[in-house]
Amino acid sequence: MSLVKWFRKNMKMLMAVFVIGILFAFIGGTQVLEALSRERPRDEGSFADGQAISNMDRNDAGLELEMLRRMQAPAFLQRQGLHGLLLGQLLFSDGRPDPGIIGGLNQMMRQGELHVTEKQLLDLFSEQGAIKPIYWILLKHEAREAGMGMNGETVARIINEFIYSEMGQQLFGGQSYEQLLYRMRASYKVPEEQIVRVFGDLLAVLRFSQLATHTTDVTTSQIQHQSSWAHETVEAQFVKLEAKTFLDAVDPNASPDLAVHFNTYRSFSAGQISPENEHGFGYRLPDRIRLDYLVVKLGDLKDTVGEPTQDEKEAYYSRHAPTLFTRLESPDPNDPNLPMVEVTDPYAKVVINIHERLVTEKVLAKAMMILQEARSDSRLQVSEEEARDLSPEKVQEHADDYSLLAQELSQKYEVPLHAGQTGRLSRADASSDTTLTRWSLEGPSGERISVATVLFNVSPLEADDLQLLSLPKPFLFENLGPLRDAYTRPGGDVSGQTMAIVRVVEVAPSTMPDSLETTYESTGVTLDSSGIAKTISIKDQVAEDVRQLQAYAAAEAQAQEFITAVKQEGWDLAVTQLNKSIKEKTRQDPNSLDPITVRKQILHRMPVSQLDLYTSLIKRSPGSAAFLQKALGESQVADALYERIPSNQDQASDVPFVMKSPSEQAVYCINDVSVKRFSVQAFHKTRGAQIQREERIAAQSLAAIHFNPQNLIARMNYHPLGEASDTRTDDTGK
Repeated sequence: MSLVKWFRKNMKMLMAVFVIGILFAFIGGTQVLEALSRERPRDEGSFADGQAISNMDRNDAGLELEMLRRMQAPAFLQRQGLHGLLLGQLLFSDGRPDPGIIGGLNQMMRQGELHVTEKQLLDLFSEQGAIKPIYWILLKHEAREAGMGMNGETVARIINEFIYSEMGQQLFGGQSYEQLLYRMRASYKVPEEQIVRVFGDLLAVLRFSQLATHTTDVTTSQIQHQSSWAHETVEAQFVKLEAKTFLDAVDPNASPDLAVHFNTYRSFSAGQISPENEHGFGYRLPDRIRLDYLVVKLGDLKDTVGEPTQDEKEAYYSRHAPTLFTRLESPDPNDPNLPMVEVTDPYAKVVINIHERLVTEKVLAKAMMILQEARSDSRLQVSEEEARDLSPEKVQEHADDYSLLAQELSQKYEVPLHAGQTGRLSRADASSDTTLTRWSLEGPSGERISVATVLFNVSPLEADDLQLLSLPKPFLFENLGPLRDAYTRPGGDVSGQTMAIVRVVEVAPSTMPDSLETTYESTGVTLDSSGIAKTISIKDQVAEDVRQLQAYAAAEAQAQEFITAVKQEGWDLAVTQLNKSIKEKTRQDPNSLDPITVRKQILHRMPVSQLDLYTSLIKRSPGSAAFLQKALGESQVADALYERIPSNQDQASDVPFVMKSPSEQAVYCINDVSVKRFSVQAFHKTRGAQIQREERIAAQSLAAIHFNPQNLIARMNYHPLGEASDTRTDDTGK
């Protein structure tokens, strides 16, 4: 049979096949191709009792987080207390912790409202965003296993209340619940019930975290103890003899063995108070850095920027009148019940302020331009990775000289620039430098961060909180800046203020000094020839501390004489004789003011946890060492006085007596001491509030652990594909 005859005979069948092919291509082909091209599900990990997480599960979880973000879940969670805040950080942060959140958590730690370590706090913000869908899967499973379900109507009501709240109206632009859900359905092609269910899962996770962290029992004895510490006080009448008062009474011809004292305390850091070092002596060399700096004085730029024109001032007023020069006030001061109205100051009233603001802006802009050029011209000729691997000497070969650069830019812009190099500065030296301590960097969210916080994290020094601030760890010869003066304000006088770029050119990690003769230069930032070089001498420090010890011994001897006089002559006469004796021993004018006065003071005992917190803060804030010593001394005195009073009495009977405070290098001569006990009646009145406070603190502290990423992975036994799991698998691999 010929081909033509075959086509004629089978024409109906061929037409049917042709039509079916066309229908398949135009109607079902897309879905078929999508199904064929769609990636087959593959396992990415397992958790709990061997349940698998596929790539599709992870994608679905990521989509749900995107839906929640569009529903402003991060803002909603921030209104749900610390648990909500931490859950939002775990699921929705972009790797940059909010400075406001960090500041709030640090403040809670300082106030004793949050009992976590800095490492635990850092761990909350250390994970990258790529694994957040896994966290969401694990958290949902955990909440569901605990039976934490949310009714759909309840969830819808909560969403509705959030949308119509003041914050919700701002976040959603005035959308209604129906409008939001309509747009969500259109965008994600899912029914309303699924959108509500996803938000309900978030609420269930939040509720489970609150339940899981509120299971800590607070015992009655614990509450009694906490109430006692919080409310019981010791009141004492005393005179305080401090070692510094008796320095002039020390024999100048005495020649103590400085080497013995040095060897005893050479391994301690200054202020490191312990049973082995009750005075807080220490000669271990602290972490130190040497800086190059290039500085421009803002006052030198004022005459170079020119006066603002009339057009500039009028344009500034037009742009900023609604924000800078508009305020709310009552239309009638005699009627406070009237609603406030907006009042805009006229141009003539604020023109002087505008002039000053424009001058300041021009000065800052020019200073920024000069320093940006200096930073660009002095940029290392090697990459950051190469710089980290090279020795300091090799890195310096690739760094331009700040001094030569300052000369070039001074000639170019006809304004003096100041370049120089500091000595080896410790944190305490940097904190006391009046110029350096005012410079700050701008953080990722616009917050100002002290440059010293960044400088003392250069390798190989140990980083502390840069990750919390979302700042990279600096490296040798890296230009930092331009740095702003902390006192610069819009429209403020810039005289005496500076801007700068700096770089670390040498790092000296903490170490024990080689000998008593060890010295090092610690000159700070000097902007003129009047700067005085400063040298730290270990021998001078040891000699001063030994002299303080001798003065402390003199104070103790004087205290014993005073107590003897009190018993013989009475308190008032003994105090008079004490001041006369001290003036004679310290060669003071007999008619000068009395060095010793009688004090009556209420002393508070400080919990050990609070003292430990203060001690940890010294590392980052050396200036607080003096505060810690004072707080520790007063707490030790309060504890000692409290122990002198029998439990069945409110007043000590063995007065007067002497009490030493080695951490303060002071001696207390006590004339009277009593305790204000926390009564049973007062305890029962405050018991409920105290229990709530302790439970709140415990729950908040456990929340930081509950939402710790590593803790979540460990308790859910999550293992990425390829890692061995602790759970057994059956023959199917599940």
